[in-house]
Amino acid sequence: MKLRGKIAIITGAGKGIGREAALAAAAEGATVVAVARTQSDLDETVALIEEAGGTAISLSRDLTAADQVQSMVDTVVEKYGRIDILVNNAGGYPSEIYDKVKQQAIKIWEWSEAQWDQIIKTNLKIPFLCINKVVPVMIRQGSGDIVSVSSRMGRIASQMGAYAVAKGGIITLTKTTA
Repeated sequence: MKLRGKIAIITGAGKGIGREAALAAAAEGATVVAVARTQSDLDETVALIEEAGGTAISLSRDLTAADQVQSMVDTVVEKYGRIDILVNNAGGYPSEIYDKVKQQAIKIWEWSEAQWDQIIKTNLKIPFLCINKVVPVMIRQGSGDIVSVSSRMGRIASQMGAYAVAKGGIITLTKTTA
């Protein structure tokens, strides 16, 4: 139980990698704060954690909005008094864009501004906002750990345009924060 007594915020915890990170953190003894947009997905994650004997709460938030991120932080600090771990996992690729990229590469000049903004907001703005709001808490308490999930697309040039740029941005954001 390496994480016993730790408070861990896991974003994108409703499914996929985020859910698995939440389950793993809980299995190691952390109290998990599972965060995502879809409450039904979060309910399932929390139920899985509790069935395995862990402790978790869910917070449904739109993490692309700074006030929602601040609300998340305030809620956690109010309830637990600290934030020990932040796992920046929220992100993704809208299916309508992903389906198009799977069929044929989209050149960077073929992306619409709206598509670009959506991908950057979902995949790079969220980790920035979470770091921006959580790090001051960690500094005040004298400790904390942040894990930011990226993708191999962030390390190689690809035809996934804004997604690759955002994931590369997460790598640089993490290095800059450290």
